[in-house]
Amino acid sequence: RVGRSVAQVRVSLAQEGRLRVESHVTLGVLDDADPWWSAIEPVELPPEEACFLAPTDPPGADMTVPLMAVVEERVDPAHLAFAFGAPSGRGVIASWQRLADGSDWDPLSLLVALDPVPPVSFDLGLPGWVPTIQLSAYVRRLPAPGPIRVRLAATDVGGDRMDEVAHVWDSKGRLVAQATQLAAVRVPG
Repeated sequence: RVGRSVAQVRVSLAQEGRLRVESHVTLGVLDDADPWWSAIEPVELPPEEACFLAPTDPPGADMTVPLMAVVEERVDPAHLAFAFGAPSGRGVIASWQRLADGSDWDPLSLLVALDPVPPVSFDLGLPGWVPTIQLSAYVRRLPAPGPIRVRLAATDVGGDRMDEVAHVWDSKGRLVAQATQLAAVRVPG
């Protein structure tokens, strides 16, 4: 369906005759304008060089994270207590991100930043794989060149499900993308 300011598309992906992914996409024209009003401030982070570079092969993970070959993510050290066996319990992880090839972020690549690693469940003491069940992503405006700041926060965890919100700010400090996500997580007991 095409309207004056947006178009809506439904996309289905099948593999071997079985529906695997379905997406509902609303598209519009983005601009580079500052927001008229915003109630959310960019996450405060130490300088990039003071943050921990997330590895492609995290120690003890027994797996490679191919996404980390595409995205250079530098995690705020204040959000890494889980890596030393002492998760904060706040359910928040924040980082700087750049595209590894040095290119600037665009609306499509921002979608990658909305599902960052490590998963916020690690900060809650819930290690392991956290597959996405549902993701709603919103790209607000064209990002300015340079690194982005990403804040991922858990909002509700129970019944082996976790609700998360992600916010992404560009180098001008403007909210350029956000997402809500429902993910599977193994809750003890």
